[in-house]
Amino acid sequence: MSGREVDAFLEVVCTDRGQHKRTLLTSACRELDGSHGMNHALQNFCPPRGEEAKPRSASGRDSYVFWCPRCPRTPHVQRDRWWRLVDDYIRAGLPVLDISLLP
Repeated sequence: MSGREVDAFLEVVCTDRGQHKRTLLTSACRELDGSHGMNHALQNFCPPRGEEAKPRSASGRDSYVFWCPRCPRTPHVQRDRWWRLVDDYIRAGLPVLDISLLP
């Protein structure tokens, strides 16, 4: 997070499609200037790593990778798609995005 004024927060959780208790993975925010950020204090995701991402590693080149400590889910969400989802959820007034429900 940059410390600028935040317009909205969105909790990112996993429920394994309702199979386990809601587990907070991280939070995403949209700042007043329209930029985005993720809470790095919670280490249940990895941002896109570009060329640093090694084959078969837990990080993606162009995608955010999330992992849940309660289940084996490790969804990869392309960077552009991720921020569109965040913006869509915030516009809809939804405070929580369950990563396990993404197609």
